Amino acid sequence: GFVIEILESAFKNQGYSINYTFLPWERGLLEVEKGSFNGIIVSSKYNAYGLIIPDIEQGRSRGCFFAHADKKWRYTDNQSLQNIRLGLIKSYDYGEPFNSYINDKNNKANIYFLVGNRPLHRLLDMIQGKRFDATLDDVNVISHILKENKMSSTVVNAGCIDDAIDFYVAFSPKKQNSIEHAKILSDAMKDMRASGELATILAKYGLRDWR
Repeated sequence: GFVIEILESAFKNQGYSINYTFLPWERGLLEVEKGSFNGIIVSSKYNAYGLIIPDIEQGRSRGCFFAHADKKWRYTDNQSLQNIRLGLIKSYDYGEPFNSYINDKNNKANIYFLVGNRPLHRLLDMIQGKRFDATLDDVNVISHILKENKMSSTVVNAGCIDDAIDFYVAFSPKKQNSIEHAKILSDAMKDMRASGELATILAKYGLRDWR
């Protein structure tokens, strides 16, 4: 949503037209790495390893766990995740300390990964159906999906991770103009922040500037 508006504003006076293709996350990342596409919306630095990223991030994500209201479970730390069936999106960067929990082989039995189209929507449907206990993603994204699908009373915020993750539009290392594109976007972020345009865009989505 708001990142697409940022992109369109950044490049509207640069002679570029922007076309979007919706792909499963892992495939999209691979296609950008190969140079089939110019960039991907959006990625953390961890996932964008080898890609060209702007100096200034396009957003900041705070991860929160969402669970079925009947579960009455709350996240406090990794220890509180014991015996919780977690549905996650494969190859996402969830940040610390949760990445360490995912990578611990002792926890594999209770973690299930989804791939393909609209994985977060599917995860929330599965939590509503009590097939998983919880999932983790950006609090604003999940809250918007739940509100849109009238699920806010059955799938609820069960606690957040302290650390936030910066995310970026990441550009392909195979495209010769990727460094230029990253600079255009960084410069636009500065200008939009200074002029108030960024705040106006974010306000449409009920968000505020994270800086």
